[in-house]
Amino acid sequence: MAYSTRYTAYVQGTLPGIAVLSSQAMRAAEIFERWYVASILEPALGRGRARRRMAELAEIRDRLLAEATIAPTADVLDVSCAYGLLTYPAGEEAGHAIGVDQEPAVVTAGRQVPAVGASLGIAAPTHLPFPDARFDVVLWRGALGRSPSSAGSILAEATRVLRPEGRLAFAEPVPMEARPEDPALRDLWSLLRDPSTGIFHRDGLSDAVERAGFDRVRVQIERRRAAIEDERAVHEIFDGILPASIPLAGIWSHAGVADAIIRAFVDTLVARVPATLEVPEAYVTAEKPR
Repeated sequence: MAYSTRYTAYVQGTLPGIAVLSSQAMRAAEIFERWYVASILEPALGRGRARRRMAELAEIRDRLLAEATIAPTADVLDVSCAYGLLTYPAGEEAGHAIGVDQEPAVVTAGRQVPAVGASLGIAAPTHLPFPDARFDVVLWRGALGRSPSSAGSILAEATRVLRPEGRLAFAEPVPMEARPEDPALRDLWSLLRDPSTGIFHRDGLSDAVERAGFDRVRVQIERRRAAIEDERAVHEIFDGILPASIPLAGIWSHAGVADAIIRAFVDTLVARVPATLEVPEAYVTAEKPR
């Protein structure tokens, strides 16, 4: 499959000595990375920041796919797939994967990724257009964070479309688990987080997945640091200004934190950039009972 002119130019510029690449010459994850940086991230963020953002996403992707343990013949569904960060490499492992997202423009763009092994379609995570017990693996990154008020329905749909003994694997940012080191942010952060409210912390996620009918629920928290270069980077993380991003402000708002407190934290962080912020990620795995 031929690359677009823009994509080929990007590859030539970043991989000296390689003039032409085909989808057979690279793994699906690599193909997606280079397409996503060139087509989506770099125009919005600039080359340096785009590469750092892609490195963060690749780390999450690799960890999540390892947790998913996809068999070569598995039927895989990627919920809220966005451009296909998980769908394409999952499809390579399984032979084929289906990704769905409710944003038509994102799906249309993702279909341009010059890789094979995946199909992308338009569907809401709360109304999946598939029969019961259709898939062996359901996975996602950030489906709950993008629609926190629909978390229960999303998990219920995952239960429905999984086969007995099927595997659920997903990753979500869990801001309630963060621990700011900056004294100027610590007091505000204590007002933002409430371990007894919402699902975006270890116990909340575990309880929600169990209520959806899953067994063998495992929640692992991995603490990663995000570089906050400037005011725009603050709004990327908290307001979700990039397509298919996960707005942390929306998660806090859903948990009942007052908007005034959220904005005070954001404004304080803006005043202190450049900075580094801890953004914990929860990796959740579970199985549908027999």
